[in-house]
Amino acid sequence: MKKKYLLGTILLLASLVFAIGLFTKDASKDDQKIASSKDLGRLLEVGSNSCASCQAMNKVLEELKLNHPSRVRIEKIDIFKQKEAMSSLDVRVIPTQIFYDKNEKEIFRHEGYFSLTEILTKLDELGI
Repeated sequence: MKKKYLLGTILLLASLVFAIGLFTKDASKDDQKIASSKDLGRLLEVGSNSCASCQAMNKVLEELKLNHPSRVRIEKIDIFKQKEAMSSLDVRVIPTQIFYDKNEKEIFRHEGYFSLTEILTKLDELGI
């Protein structure tokens, strides 16, 4: 009887140790993802809330952020709230998407609406 109790206790403890190991392993992966987010490229969306194509881009970028958070950091500039950005970024039309590598060097620029599929394809091409 004592052997069965001892064996049951050992199995329970082994299961607990295994479960804790899995939990801490997953947590360390999350920590690595958070740490590596600093090494991501950046997509800067230059647009406006009053522009129909920009509003459509907002939906695309929200989907990108929600479903692909580890691909790229997303930032937005409203051109009518930050008017100096138009000339300092050399933006001619809105929306404009500017892609930067992890060293903040511009590596690609797109003007107009850019679908999620096109953005993901471009990120693949750029190695982001």
